[in-house]
Amino acid sequence: MHPHDSSQSLPVELYGPVVCFIDEKNVLCTLCLASKTWYTEVMRVLYRSVSVSTGNYLGWCNTIIEKPFLGELVRSFSIILLPERKQDINYLVIRLTLALQNLMNLETLAISKGAGYDITTYRILPAFAACSLDIRRFDCQIPWPYQRDVETLLDFLERRPDITEFRCDPDHPDTITPREVIVPEPALANLTHLSCSADLFTGLTVIPALESLQVDCATGEELQLVLSMLVCVQETLQKLCLRLSPYIFTSEGTLARDVFRRIAESVPMPHSLCIHDDSMTTYVASAFPQMSGESGTDDFRRFQLFPEIFRMPDSSRQARFKSRPEPIF
Repeated sequence: MHPHDSSQSLPVELYGPVVCFIDEKNVLCTLCLASKTWYTEVMRVLYRSVSVSTGNYLGWCNTIIEKPFLGELVRSFSIILLPERKQDINYLVIRLTLALQNLMNLETLAISKGAGYDITTYRILPAFAACSLDIRRFDCQIPWPYQRDVETLLDFLERRPDITEFRCDPDHPDTITPREVIVPEPALANLTHLSCSADLFTGLTVIPALESLQVDCATGEELQLVLSMLVCVQETLQKLCLRLSPYIFTSEGTLARDVFRRIAESVPMPHSLCIHDDSMTTYVASAFPQMSGESGTDDFRRFQLFPEIFRMPDSSRQARFKSRPEPIF
C-alpha cells in the first residue's frame, strides 16, 4: 500500500495498530507526510519514548518548546550527557528545563553520562526540577559522591513520592569523609523496585514494600547492615540481588556460609536470588533446599537460583563495579 494512494486507504481504526508494528523511524516519518490521519497516529508512537544525547538533543528541545502538544505525548525520556558538550552545559540546562515543562505526562526518566565525563548530580539534576512530579520510574546513573550531590538527589526524590521504581549509580566515592545518606520519610515510600548502593538502602527512614531489590556492597560492614534490614521486606520481597566486592571475603574474613544463612532467615522463600560472587554458590543447597532441586520438581520450578560468577580485577578500587549486570527489574 502506498501512503498517498487513496484508492487503497485503510479504515481509520486500523491506522493506530499498523503504526505500532513499525520499528523503523524513517518509515514512520514518511507516513507523517502522507496524510493528517497518519501524522496523528505516528506522532503518538514517535514521541511516546524519546532517547537523546547532549550531542543531538537541542533540536528536539526546541521542537518541544515550540510545539508543547508534542511534549504531552512523551511517556518515557532518556538522555545521555556527553563530555564534548560540557563547555556549554549551562545553555543546555536552560533549554532542557524549558522542554521538560511540557512533558506533563512523563512516567519514566533515565539520566546517564558518557565515559570520561566527571559531572555529578549537584551539577545536572537541578535541570530536571521542572520534570513531572508524577513520574513512576527514575533511573539516575549520575555519580553522587559528595554531600551536596546526596542532598540534590534526595531533594529530587522527596518531591516525587509516587516513584515506584528507582535505580541509581551504585559506585562509592573515594573520599576521606564518607557521605551520609538519610532518606527523608516521604521519599521512596511507595517503592516496589530498588537498585542502589548499600548506603542508600540502609539510609531509608521508612522501608517500602519492596518486591525486588538489588544492592551493591563494597565492605563487610555494608553487607552486614544490608542483611540486618532484609527482615523488614521479607513479606513482600520476591527478587534479591547482592553485588559484592571480592575484598569482602579476601580481606575481611566474611564467611559465605553465614551470609547465606542470614539471607535464608530474613527472606526464606525468594522467587529468585542472585549473588554476584561465585564463592557463595557452594552454600545454596544448605541454606535454600527448595532451590537445589532435591525437594521436588514443583518447588524447583517455583524457586530458581540464578548464580552469576562475577570476578573483578584487583587493579583498582574504581573497577569494583565496572561490569554491570542487567537490573533485576
